[in-house]
Amino acid sequence: YDRYLARYSIHSVISYPKINILSRHQGNVIYEKILDMKNFFTHIVDTNMHEPQASILNAIVFGKRGGMPDEIQNQMAQSGIIHLIAISGSHITLIIAMLMAVAPYFYVSRGKAFYIISFLIISYTILIGWPASAVRAAVMGWIAAFAIKNGRLAHTKNTLIFAASIMLFFNPFILRDDIGFQLSFAAVWGIFTFIPMWQERFENFPEAFGLKEVLLMTLAAYVSTFPLTLYYFERISFISPIANIFVVPIFLPLMVIVPFSFILTLLVPGYAQYFFLAPYAIVSYLVGAGKFFSQLPLSFLEVSHIPPEAVVILYFFILFFSYRNLIIEHYVKKNI
Repeated sequence: YDRYLARYSIHSVISYPKINILSRHQGNVIYEKILDMKNFFTHIVDTNMHEPQASILNAIVFGKRGGMPDEIQNQMAQSGIIHLIAISGSHITLIIAMLMAVAPYFYVSRGKAFYIISFLIISYTILIGWPASAVRAAVMGWIAAFAIKNGRLAHTKNTLIFAASIMLFFNPFILRDDIGFQLSFAAVWGIFTFIPMWQERFENFPEAFGLKEVLLMTLAAYVSTFPLTLYYFERISFISPIANIFVVPIFLPLMVIVPFSFILTLLVPGYAQYFFLAPYAIVSYLVGAGKFFSQLPLSFLEVSHIPPEAVVILYFFILFFSYRNLIIEHYVKKNI
């Protein structure tokens, strides 16, 4: 825990301190306004949705997980869908996709749209508290938007390496002490690496409702984060691939509906509760799914005392089987 705090230059903790406020509004004005906006929107959710759905929606959209019941968090972790309440690339990707789709209707050029997207990505990342997964997604999203602005394609793995390099340049401690940083980059690396390799094997899998894509992404992220998840959380979720097939497809509609719920609430405050009925129903489904899958027999397995050496060995085998064709090809060429 001390290393976890040290990554952000926190070197001591005081329990039950007595605090006297000497002054207010002495910090960065822009940062203060962004946080005020966050409090404003989270208050709207708290006012118009019941618990625990309100706390879960605030966690999904604003990264505010303090109010989530521990029982629900454990159920989601056991069923392998806890990643849905973590701010990830899907949030940033959605912002970019929606703005790029809407911009032409307002006669906004691709160049101007890029600057608007840049401002919103930075603001949203600040809004949710700069978690490692969001910063990674923000850097990668910004590079992708910059490439679109200049009529070019962003190379996914180069973008991932660049994002990691930028983050480590400003704070090298996160490489060792930030679990979110490790899991986020491992998951994205797995998605970029394994999905192209597995496309042919899953050729006959049904593509309706994006099931094939969801399964491939889930399996890729599962394999690439398995050693870290085993080491840090001492738990293996066997039901995760199946559970994600049932919950991930409704995540995108939730992220599309929520902004409209806020806009309509601002325009017609008296009907706010009705505007949040759809998000409430979707979040309730997520809660129910987490509870259902976590209670299935053999849905997960608790383990203990996983040594760091085991993580290294597991990743050695993952990397070997991922790049074995390149290794064999290089060995053959070298010996011909």
